[in-house]
Amino acid sequence: MHPHVIPNCEDFDDPTKFDEYNASFRKDLGFREDDLLIVQPTRIVRRKRIEDSLELVHRLLQQYPDIRSRVHYIISLYQGDELDKNYVEEIQEIARQKDIPLHLIHDRVSSVRSQNEQGQKIYTNRDVLANADLITYLPIWEGFGNALLETIALKKPLVTTTYLVYKTDIKVTGLEAVEIRDTYDDSGQLVIPDEALGQMHTLLTHPDRTRQMVERNFEIAKREFSFDTLETKLRQVFAEYADEIRASRKRILKSKRSYSV
Repeated sequence: MHPHVIPNCEDFDDPTKFDEYNASFRKDLGFREDDLLIVQPTRIVRRKRIEDSLELVHRLLQQYPDIRSRVHYIISLYQGDELDKNYVEEIQEIARQKDIPLHLIHDRVSSVRSQNEQGQKIYTNRDVLANADLITYLPIWEGFGNALLETIALKKPLVTTTYLVYKTDIKVTGLEAVEIRDTYDDSGQLVIPDEALGQMHTLLTHPDRTRQMVERNFEIAKREFSFDTLETKLRQVFAEYADEIRASRKRILKSKRSYSV
C-alpha cells in the first residue's frame, strides 16, 4: 500500500456564472461598469498577507497611472477567526497611506444569496468573483487554496505567491497565473518583481489575452480538480484498501463481542 494525494476539488460542471442576479453587483456597490475590480476573495487574516496585496496594487498604480482612476481593491470576506483583532485596522491604514481605494464588503456577502433588512441583495463570494477583473492571492502558507480553485472555475485571472502547496500540487498541472515567488526581504515584505506588474497590466487591459489564459486554466483544472476526478481518486483508494477495511470491520466486531464498555 502507498499514500494517495486527494486534492481539494471544485464543481467545474456547474460553476457559478455571471447571471441576472449578480449582474447588479457593480451598481449596487457603487462601482462603474468600466471600473477595474481587483478582489481579495478571502477572510482578513495575517497568513493571507493582505499587506503584500496592497503593496502589489500600490506598485501597479504607480507604474501604470493610465488605470489608476478605474482600479478598486475589494476584500470580500470578514475579519478572520485567527485571534488578531488589529489586522483589519492595519490593512485600512496601509490602504489609506498608499492611496488605494479599499472596499470591505463582508456585510453584503454570505454563503447564500438573500436580502438584508434594508432589502438589499446579499451576494455570495462567487458572485463577487464573477464581477472581478483580477484576483490577488498572496498567502505565505495555505492548506490548499479553495479561493484559487473558485477563481479558476469562474474564469478569472489570478496573481498568486508560489506557496508550498501551490508549488507541489497545483503549479505542476500546468495552470497559468501571475506568479510571485515566496521570497521576502529583511523587513519581511514580499519581493515583487516589475515583471509581475507588467503581466497584471496586460491582463487588465487586453481581454483577448486574459480570455485565452482563463479558458485554458479552466480546462486543466476541470481535468485535475473536478468532482469527477475526486470520485475516481476515492474509488481507487477504496479499491486498494478494500481488504484492509474488511479486516478492520471484523476486528471491530470481534472486539465488541469480547469487551463491554
